[in-house]
Amino acid sequence: MKLVKKADQPVNPHFNIYRRRRPHYEIPGRIYFCTTNASTEKIFSESERDTILESIYFLAKRDFKLHSCVVMPDHLHLLIEPHLVGASEAVPLEKIFHSLKSFTAHRISKGPRGHIWQPERDDHLIRDEKEFYYYNQYLIENPVKAGLVEKSEDYKWLWYEGIEVVQEDGTDSKKGTGEDAGATSE
Repeated sequence: MKLVKKADQPVNPHFNIYRRRRPHYEIPGRIYFCTTNASTEKIFSESERDTILESIYFLAKRDFKLHSCVVMPDHLHLLIEPHLVGASEAVPLEKIFHSLKSFTAHRISKGPRGHIWQPERDDHLIRDEKEFYYYNQYLIENPVKAGLVEKSEDYKWLWYEGIEVVQEDGTDSKKGTGEDAGATSE
C-alpha cells in the first residue's frame, strides 16, 4: 500500500508518514514506544547488552529524550521523545534506529559478519498519559515476565526515569534520574 496525496487535500507539514515494510507515523514533539528485534536466532550476550545500553545512552544525549528502555536477550524496547530540530521537525525515528543498529552491529560483530538486527522496527505513537504509563509499565515489567529476574530493578539492562513503578507483587520502586541516561529537561 502506498499513501498518495490527492490534489485537493492540504499537506500537514508537521505530520510525516513513510513506509518500509510497515507504515510509520511521526509527529514532532511526541513520545514513541519502539521495539526492535535481534536477527533470527541471535541472543545478545551480557557484554553485547552492555554495548547496546551504552549506545542508547550516547544517542539519548544527541537525538532524543529517553524516558525508559530495556535491552532483552533478543530485542529491545525504548520509550523516547525525539529532539526537535527547528520549529516543526524532529530527529526522525528512522535516523535514530539506523544510528543505533549500525553502531551496535559494528561494535558487536567487529566487522561484516552478518546482521545482528532485523531490518524493521515497531513504533507506537503515544496518544496520552494513560498510554505513556501503560507502555512504560510494560517495558519495566518485561524482564520479570520473561523470567529473567524476580524484580525489575534487579535487571541490569533496564533504565527508566525516576518515576514510581508498581511491581506485580505490589511494591514500589524507583530507578534512574534522567541525567545518567543523557536525558535533557526542557
